[in-house]
Amino acid sequence: MPYFQPKLILPPTLTFTTKTILITGATAGLGLAATTLLLQHHASEIVFGVRNTTKGSLIASQILSSPQIKKVHPNAKITVLHLDLEKYESVLSFAREAREKYEGRLDMLLLNAGTGSLRREVLGEGKGHEKTMQVNILSPALLALELLPVLEATARRTGVPSRISWVGSFVQFDHSFGKIPIPEEFLAKDGGKDILGYFDDEKSFVSMARYSDSKLMVTMFVEQLARVVDPELVVVNDVSPGMVRTGFGEYPVWLRGMMAVFFGLKARSPEDGAKTYLHALGVAESESHGMYLSDNKVTDRAPITTTPVGEKIQEKLWDDMLKEFLKLDASLRIPKGQTV
Repeated sequence: MPYFQPKLILPPTLTFTTKTILITGATAGLGLAATTLLLQHHASEIVFGVRNTTKGSLIASQILSSPQIKKVHPNAKITVLHLDLEKYESVLSFAREAREKYEGRLDMLLLNAGTGSLRREVLGEGKGHEKTMQVNILSPALLALELLPVLEATARRTGVPSRISWVGSFVQFDHSFGKIPIPEEFLAKDGGKDILGYFDDEKSFVSMARYSDSKLMVTMFVEQLARVVDPELVVVNDVSPGMVRTGFGEYPVWLRGMMAVFFGLKARSPEDGAKTYLHALGVAESESHGMYLSDNKVTDRAPITTTPVGEKIQEKLWDDMLKEFLKLDASLRIPKGQTV
């Protein structure tokens, strides 16, 4: 855990003029702070992907009517679209709508939405995936792949690489795979069991580590995706905002109080944390492709990612996710002709 967090300073010349940026989870916390900060840096249009469009529209109106935005960016624009990351069908519907509206003019995708809970919950009336896995890794990964052609088309038109910045976390270092190794039958490439099924199994759920496990898988997916995406078209990175003072509503009352006190002393404000997002989107270049960013610099991932077992997990996760995604959308284009 980052007990000391350096002050973050963005370049005074940083601008997002002409950029259209899609943000998931933009109505609260870091996503809300990032929206305001991006508009202060003259982003042309922010697209909200939110579950509650009524709330999203209200917050968008409040942002656009605020004196700080009206003063520096009177022509700012926010578009609100429906997206429920708990449901694959919502992701596919949202992606279709975004492709139609923004073909060749979507510059950046900020995958910010996430969830964290100590309670295990299986979606789809008990027939789907475990909730933290679905919201934090599976749905955002599908969305990234669905919108990748749009981002590439924008880069070809503008001559400037587009961006996919996925919000990760330093808690990846606290994953459970060291203490509870994933059984070999879920890691075997030929004839092995689906690793997604392992994470749905109640036996694999470690309440204090599931969020950490999901963020480790985010950094693994980002690295694997970057291997098959041309950084001259789309730079893909994984950004940690560090320790930030945001809500703790998903946690038990006894833990909420402890976290609020500790984070109140040590954590960044959402506004400061959001600076890491702007750095990942607008400052970091090809050197950040496939990398993990912390405190606005490329940083080592959790040590397991450089081990043989970590590589096995990463490759099996990638393969099994793509197999599932192709069942959902047979027309999904896998980058550089990758097959599963």
